Amino acid sequence: MKFLIDTNIVVPLEPGLTSDFEINTDHALEFHRLAQKSGNTLYVHPAIEHDLLRDKITERAILRKKLLNRYEKLESPPALSLLKKEHVGDPEKG
Repeated sequence: MKFLIDTNIVVPLEPGLTSDFEINTDHALEFHRLAQKSGNTLYVHPAIEHDLLRDKITERAILRKKLLNRYEKLESPPALSLLKKEHVGDPEKG
């Protein structure tokens, strides 16, 4: 099976600093372990690099960008599109 992971999974998997460990890190690590154990492949969209480079801590952003090489990148991914509010609703703040 193939899984496309986004920034919400990559950030907990690749904290960059010990102070970056968060509540989702344990869950992300368990998902990663189970995916590898069962022979699955984790993919990232190439545009994730732009998302990670928005980090205000430059050193962490560069480290995470390098660590993306652990994951397969989608070849010829479809164009990104914005989800329409009427399809996904209005998320709660915070």
